[in-house]
Amino acid sequence: MHIPLIISTPNLNITFYNDYAKMLLDLPINLRHAADNIEKLLTHSHNELTSYHNTTDETLTLRWYQHHQGISERYISIKVVKREKRNHGDKQTIKQLIAHLPASVLIKDQSGSYLYANEHHTQAARATNIVGRKDVDLPWCESAHKFLEHDAFCFTKNENEPYYFVEQQAYRNDNNQLIHNTMLCATHHKNNQLYGFSMNLRDIHQSLFVKYAQTRGATDANIDLSTREMECINWLVEGKSSSEIATILGISRKTVEWHIANIKQKFGCYKLTKLAFLIGKFHGYFIERNVS
Repeated sequence: MHIPLIISTPNLNITFYNDYAKMLLDLPINLRHAADNIEKLLTHSHNELTSYHNTTDETLTLRWYQHHQGISERYISIKVVKREKRNHGDKQTIKQLIAHLPASVLIKDQSGSYLYANEHHTQAARATNIVGRKDVDLPWCESAHKFLEHDAFCFTKNENEPYYFVEQQAYRNDNNQLIHNTMLCATHHKNNQLYGFSMNLRDIHQSLFVKYAQTRGATDANIDLSTREMECINWLVEGKSSSEIATILGISRKTVEWHIANIKQKFGCYKLTKLAFLIGKFHGYFIERNVS
Protein backbone atom coordinates (compact mmCIF):
# COMPACT_ATOMS: atom_id res chain seq x y z
CA MET A 1 0.00 0.00 0.00
CA HIS A 2 1.41 3.43 -0.99
CA ILE A 3 -0.76 5.40 1.47
CA PRO A 4 0.68 5.90 4.97
CA LEU A 5 -1.87 4.34 7.29
CA ILE A 6 -2.22 4.19 11.08
CA ILE A 7 -4.88 2.36 13.05
CA SER A 8 -5.48 3.16 16.70
CA THR A 9 -7.95 2.34 19.43
CA PRO A 10 -10.44 5.04 20.53
CA ASN A 11 -8.11 6.01 23.40
CA LEU A 12 -5.27 6.52 20.87
CA ASN A 13 -3.20 3.40 21.49
CA ILE A 14 -1.67 2.71 18.07
CA THR A 15 -2.30 -0.90 17.04
CA PHE A 16 -1.01 -0.86 13.45
CA TYR A 17 1.04 1.25 11.03
CA ASN A 18 2.19 0.27 7.56
CA ASP A 19 5.74 0.57 6.22
CA TYR A 20 5.12 3.94 4.55
CA ALA A 21 3.88 5.47 7.80
CA LYS A 22 6.87 3.98 9.61
CA MET A 23 9.27 5.54 7.09
CA LEU A 24 7.67 9.00 7.32
CA LEU A 25 7.46 9.15 11.09
CA ASP A 26 10.48 7.11 12.18
CA LEU A 27 8.09 4.85 14.05
CA PRO A 28 8.11 3.48 16.67
CA ILE A 29 10.46 6.23 18.00
CA ASN A 30 7.84 8.94 17.53
CA LEU A 31 4.85 6.79 18.43
CA ARG A 32 3.74 9.16 21.18
CA HIS A 33 4.19 12.09 18.82
CA ALA A 34 1.96 10.37 16.29
CA ALA A 35 -0.68 9.74 18.95
CA ASP A 36 -0.57 13.43 19.98
CA ASN A 37 -1.32 14.45 16.40
CA ILE A 38 -4.15 11.92 16.12
CA GLU A 39 -5.67 13.49 19.24
CA LYS A 40 -5.72 16.90 17.53
CA LEU A 41 -7.87 15.41 14.78
CA LEU A 42 -10.74 15.15 17.25
CA THR A 43 -11.20 18.93 17.09
CA HIS A 44 -9.86 19.77 13.61
CA SER A 45 -10.80 18.54 10.15
CA HIS A 46 -7.09 18.18 9.33
CA ASN A 47 -3.79 18.70 11.03
CA GLU A 48 -0.36 19.56 9.65
CA LEU A 49 2.92 18.45 11.15
CA THR A 50 6.39 19.52 10.04
CA SER A 51 8.89 16.74 10.63
CA TYR A 52 12.56 16.23 9.81
CA HIS A 53 13.07 13.06 7.78
CA ASN A 54 16.53 11.64 8.44
CA THR A 55 16.76 9.13 5.61
CA THR A 56 16.21 11.66 2.80
CA ASP A 57 17.58 14.76 4.57
CA GLU A 58 14.27 16.55 3.97
CA THR A 59 11.78 18.55 5.98
CA LEU A 60 8.31 17.15 5.32
CA THR A 61 4.98 18.85 5.97
CA LEU A 62 2.48 16.08 6.64
CA ARG A 63 -1.30 16.30 6.73
CA TRP A 64 -3.27 13.87 8.85
CA TYR A 65 -6.79 12.65 8.02
CA GLN A 66 -9.20 10.60 10.09
CA HIS A 67 -11.27 8.50 7.70
CA HIS A 68 -13.26 6.35 10.04
CA GLN A 69 -14.00 5.99 13.70
CA GLY A 70 -15.66 2.82 14.81
CA ILE A 71 -16.43 1.38 18.20
CA SER A 72 -12.96 -0.12 18.56
CA GLU A 73 -10.77 1.51 15.90
CA ARG A 74 -9.77 4.79 14.24
CA TYR A 75 -8.30 4.81 10.71
CA ILE A 76 -5.81 7.59 10.02
CA SER A 77 -3.97 8.36 6.77
CA ILE A 78 -1.11 10.76 6.11
CA LYS A 79 -0.40 12.89 3.06
CA VAL A 80 2.88 14.64 2.25
CA VAL A 81 1.91 18.18 1.23
CA LYS A 82 5.41 19.70 1.03
CA ARG A 83 9.00 18.47 0.73
CA GLU A 84 11.97 20.76 1.36
CA LYS A 85 15.69 20.05 1.47
CA ARG A 86 16.92 20.60 5.02
CA ASN A 87 18.96 23.74 5.62
CA HIS A 88 22.20 22.83 7.38
CA GLY A 89 23.02 26.42 8.37
CA ASP A 90 21.81 25.78 11.91
CA LYS A 91 24.06 22.71 12.14
CA GLN A 92 27.04 24.80 11.20
CA THR A 93 26.09 27.40 13.81
CA ILE A 94 25.82 24.73 16.50
CA LYS A 95 29.20 23.31 15.46
CA GLN A 96 30.79 26.75 15.79
CA LEU A 97 29.20 27.33 19.19
CA ILE A 98 30.49 23.99 20.46
CA ALA A 99 33.97 24.77 19.12
CA HIS A 100 34.13 28.03 21.12
CA LEU A 101 32.11 26.94 24.17
CA PRO A 102 33.90 27.85 27.45
CA ALA A 103 33.88 24.18 28.43
CA SER A 104 35.52 21.00 27.20
CA VAL A 105 33.66 19.01 24.55
CA LEU A 106 35.40 15.83 23.41
CA ILE A 107 35.10 12.48 21.68
CA LYS A 108 37.35 9.50 22.43
CA ASP A 109 37.61 5.93 21.20
CA GLN A 110 37.60 2.95 23.57
CA SER A 111 41.39 3.06 23.95
CA GLY A 112 41.20 6.65 25.24
CA SER A 113 42.57 8.32 22.11
CA TYR A 114 40.98 11.65 21.21
CA LEU A 115 38.91 11.72 18.04
CA TYR A 116 37.76 15.30 18.61
CA ALA A 117 38.33 18.12 21.09
CA ASN A 118 36.87 21.61 20.88
CA GLU A 119 38.98 24.75 21.03
CA HIS A 120 38.64 25.18 24.81
CA HIS A 121 39.89 21.67 25.57
CA THR A 122 42.67 21.92 23.00
CA GLN A 123 43.88 25.23 24.44
CA ALA A 124 43.84 23.74 27.95
CA ALA A 125 46.17 21.06 26.56
CA ARG A 126 48.43 23.87 25.24
CA ALA A 127 48.29 22.32 21.79
CA THR A 128 46.93 23.05 18.33
CA ASN A 129 45.54 19.55 17.86
CA ILE A 130 45.24 16.61 20.27
CA VAL A 131 43.50 14.13 17.95
CA GLY A 132 45.21 10.76 18.32
CA ARG A 133 46.69 11.65 21.71
CA LYS A 134 45.63 10.40 25.15
CA ASP A 135 45.23 12.08 28.55
CA VAL A 136 48.57 10.62 29.64
CA ASP A 137 50.23 12.77 26.93
CA LEU A 138 48.65 16.02 28.14
CA PRO A 139 49.25 18.52 31.00
CA TRP A 140 46.83 16.59 33.25
CA CYS A 141 48.81 13.34 32.78
CA GLU A 142 49.18 12.84 36.54
CA SER A 143 45.44 12.29 36.89
CA ALA A 144 45.00 10.54 33.52
CA HIS A 145 44.45 7.16 35.19
CA LYS A 146 41.41 8.53 37.03
CA PHE A 147 39.74 9.72 33.83
CA LEU A 148 40.64 6.45 32.10
CA GLU A 149 38.79 4.59 34.87
CA HIS A 150 35.75 6.83 34.42
CA ASP A 151 35.85 6.27 30.64
CA ALA A 152 35.96 2.50 31.14
CA PHE A 153 33.03 2.63 33.56
CA CYS A 154 31.01 4.75 31.11
CA PHE A 155 31.40 2.00 28.48
CA THR A 156 29.83 -0.51 30.91
CA LYS A 157 26.60 1.50 30.99
CA ASN A 158 23.81 1.29 28.43
CA GLU A 159 24.46 3.13 25.18
CA ASN A 160 23.46 6.82 25.37
CA GLU A 161 22.90 6.52 29.15
CA PRO A 162 24.55 9.59 30.74
CA TYR A 163 27.27 9.14 33.32
CA TYR A 164 28.01 12.10 35.63
CA PHE A 165 31.03 12.43 37.90
CA VAL A 166 33.24 14.95 39.72
CA GLU A 167 36.99 14.39 39.61
CA GLN A 168 40.15 16.14 40.77
CA GLN A 169 42.45 17.06 37.90
CA ALA A 170 46.16 17.55 38.56
CA TYR A 171 47.22 20.09 35.94
CA ARG A 172 50.74 21.27 35.08
CA ASN A 173 50.77 24.94 34.05
CA ASP A 174 53.30 26.72 31.83
CA ASN A 175 55.71 27.00 34.78
CA ASN A 176 55.39 23.27 35.52
CA GLN A 177 53.52 24.07 38.74
CA LEU A 178 50.87 21.59 39.78
CA ILE A 179 47.36 23.05 40.02
CA HIS A 180 44.43 21.05 41.39
CA ASN A 181 41.19 21.61 39.52
CA THR A 182 37.79 20.14 40.29
CA MET A 183 36.15 19.01 37.04
CA LEU A 184 32.40 18.51 36.64
CA CYS A 185 31.93 15.92 33.90
CA ALA A 186 29.20 14.24 31.88
CA THR A 187 29.80 11.43 29.38
CA HIS A 188 27.94 8.82 27.38
CA HIS A 189 28.95 6.35 24.70
CA LYS A 190 27.58 5.34 21.32
CA ASN A 191 29.01 3.18 18.53
CA ASN A 192 32.16 2.46 20.58
CA GLN A 193 32.89 6.16 21.00
CA LEU A 194 32.77 8.23 24.19
CA TYR A 195 31.22 11.71 24.09
CA GLY A 196 32.17 14.01 26.95
CA PHE A 197 31.50 17.46 28.38
CA SER A 198 33.32 18.97 31.34
CA MET A 199 33.75 22.28 33.15
CA ASN A 200 36.26 23.50 35.68
CA LEU A 201 34.49 24.32 38.95
CA ARG A 202 36.81 27.31 39.33
CA ASP A 203 35.48 28.84 36.09
CA ILE A 204 31.90 28.45 37.35
CA HIS A 205 32.62 29.87 40.81
CA GLN A 206 34.66 32.73 39.37
CA SER A 207 31.74 33.79 37.16
CA LEU A 208 29.30 33.53 40.07
CA PHE A 209 31.62 35.43 42.40
CA VAL A 210 32.07 38.28 39.88
CA LYS A 211 28.28 38.62 39.68
CA TYR A 212 28.05 38.55 43.47
CA ALA A 213 30.75 41.23 43.79
CA GLN A 214 29.02 43.42 41.22
CA THR A 215 25.73 43.26 43.10
CA ARG A 216 27.62 44.39 46.21
CA GLY A 217 29.14 47.35 44.33
CA ALA A 218 32.69 46.05 44.65
CA THR A 219 35.28 48.05 42.71
CA ASP A 220 37.38 44.94 41.98
CA ALA A 221 35.86 41.47 41.72
CA ASN A 222 39.22 39.92 40.85
CA ILE A 223 40.44 39.29 44.39
CA ASP A 224 44.04 38.12 44.40
CA LEU A 225 44.98 35.95 47.37
CA SER A 226 48.54 34.96 48.17
CA THR A 227 49.53 31.33 48.60
CA ARG A 228 49.73 31.77 52.39
CA GLU A 229 46.33 33.49 52.49
CA MET A 230 44.82 30.60 50.53
CA GLU A 231 46.38 28.14 52.96
CA CYS A 232 44.82 30.05 55.86
CA ILE A 233 41.44 30.06 54.12
CA ASN A 234 41.70 26.36 53.43
CA TRP A 235 42.16 25.54 57.11
CA LEU A 236 39.69 28.23 58.17
CA VAL A 237 36.83 26.56 56.31
CA GLU A 238 37.95 23.25 57.83
CA GLY A 239 37.02 24.78 61.18
CA LYS A 240 40.55 25.34 62.48
CA SER A 241 41.30 28.18 64.88
CA SER A 242 44.10 30.72 64.37
CA SER A 243 46.29 28.84 66.86
CA GLU A 244 45.68 25.51 65.13
CA ILE A 245 46.41 27.00 61.70
CA ALA A 246 49.61 28.51 63.06
CA THR A 247 50.74 25.09 64.31
CA ILE A 248 49.89 23.40 61.00
CA LEU A 249 51.68 26.02 58.89
CA GLY A 250 54.59 26.48 61.27
CA ILE A 251 54.04 30.22 61.71
CA SER A 252 52.96 32.41 64.64
CA ARG A 253 49.32 32.93 65.63
CA LYS A 254 49.72 36.70 65.08
CA THR A 255 50.90 36.04 61.49
CA VAL A 256 47.82 33.90 60.84
CA GLU A 257 45.57 36.61 62.26
CA TRP A 258 47.32 39.18 60.07
CA HIS A 259 46.66 37.04 56.97
CA ILE A 260 43.00 36.60 57.95
CA ALA A 261 42.66 40.37 58.50
CA ASN A 262 44.06 40.96 55.00
CA ILE A 263 41.59 38.44 53.57
CA LYS A 264 38.67 40.15 55.30
CA GLN A 265 39.78 43.51 53.92
CA LYS A 266 40.05 42.14 50.38
CA PHE A 267 36.54 40.68 50.64
CA GLY A 268 35.12 43.75 52.30
CA CYS A 269 33.73 41.34 54.86
CA TYR A 270 34.70 41.71 58.51
CA LYS A 271 32.69 38.95 60.16
CA LEU A 272 34.44 35.60 60.25
CA THR A 273 31.17 33.68 59.86
CA LYS A 274 30.26 35.67 56.73
CA LEU A 275 33.76 35.21 55.35
CA ALA A 276 33.57 31.45 55.90
CA PHE A 277 30.18 31.41 54.14
CA LEU A 278 31.52 33.26 51.08
CA ILE A 279 34.65 31.12 50.85
CA GLY A 280 32.53 27.98 51.07
CA LYS A 281 30.06 29.21 48.45
CA PHE A 282 32.76 30.16 45.94
CA HIS A 283 35.47 27.76 47.10
CA GLY A 284 36.26 26.62 43.55
CA TYR A 285 37.49 30.12 42.70
CA PHE A 286 39.78 30.48 45.70
CA ILE A 287 40.82 27.15 47.14
CA GLU A 288 41.13 25.34 43.80
CA ARG A 289 43.93 27.72 42.88
CA ASN A 290 46.25 26.05 45.36
CA VAL A 291 49.57 25.43 43.71
CA SER A 292 52.22 22.96 44.78
